[in-house]
Amino acid sequence: MKKYIEYYYNIKVKNLLFLRDKYIILGDDSNYLFKICTNLQFLNSYEYLKSLIFFSSNYKKYFYVVPNKTNEYITYLDGKPYLLLKIVEKFNSRKIVIEDLSLSNYIYKDELIKKMSNYPWYDLWITKVDYIEKLFQIKKKEYANGAAVIDFYIGLSENAIMYFFNNCINLDENNLELALQHYRIGIDYDLYDYYDISNIVVDHPIRDISEYIKNSIINNGFNINEFEKYIDRNNFSNIWLKLLYSRILFPTFFFDEIEKKELNNIKIDFEYLEGIIKKLITNLGKISNLFLNEYNIPIVEWIIKKT
Repeated sequence: MKKYIEYYYNIKVKNLLFLRDKYIILGDDSNYLFKICTNLQFLNSYEYLKSLIFFSSNYKKYFYVVPNKTNEYITYLDGKPYLLLKIVEKFNSRKIVIEDLSLSNYIYKDELIKKMSNYPWYDLWITKVDYIEKLFQIKKKEYANGAAVIDFYIGLSENAIMYFFNNCINLDENNLELALQHYRIGIDYDLYDYYDISNIVVDHPIRDISEYIKNSIINNGFNINEFEKYIDRNNFSNIWLKLLYSRILFPTFFFDEIEKKELNNIKIDFEYLEGIIKKLITNLGKISNLFLNEYNIPIVEWIIKKT
């Protein structure tokens, strides 16, 4: 990989470290991050996103995209889209903790911001469910052993969509805050992921905490007491709690896993996905009880009955 980086970007690589899913490049004058871009749509609004980040108190910590020698942001290697990002301010990386998730990176909502926003989510959720259902109809024989697993996750997704329609659809979008959030974030992510501009999206402020909670459940790191303290410390409103619950219900990781395997033509590991179901139900039960009993928020009743 070192020779490709030096060839396409004309930089001298002193040391090259591989960390999880990205390369950390230590150069003579600057450090860089080289990674596959999983969120190509961010390039459509990159310059505007960069201007929004400039007004953030931590703007110097964010990584900016470096064009290659043909002045393009994306470099394709073995058919995969790579990005080079410059690390402006050096720091010691560590794993993300719940206190890192800021709810205050609000941004002014002009028309372009509204177009950039990922909220409301239900259109995308419905599209993802439709895609998976069609995919497994086409590959019914190939994935017959995963039928029960697929049915569970599709059912949970539909619960999330219905919950949103029943409890959140009539919210006044003009009065809902938007903020700088992350495409994906969790307890197995680090500060390189946090300050990676290609991982930044415009969305409702509860996006990060909801994705963090789902990721912590998958990776056996969920703590219901820590979660409750976070909610109380940040004074979540009734509206925010409903939005949070709907997004926690939607199994983002399931769709990520299927899409990644399909893209790379790799067999889907249904045993892995099945192994998540029990701990997912257990912890969704804890969250549902918390929301119902402590905050008087409507919940999906079958989840509590299952636990």
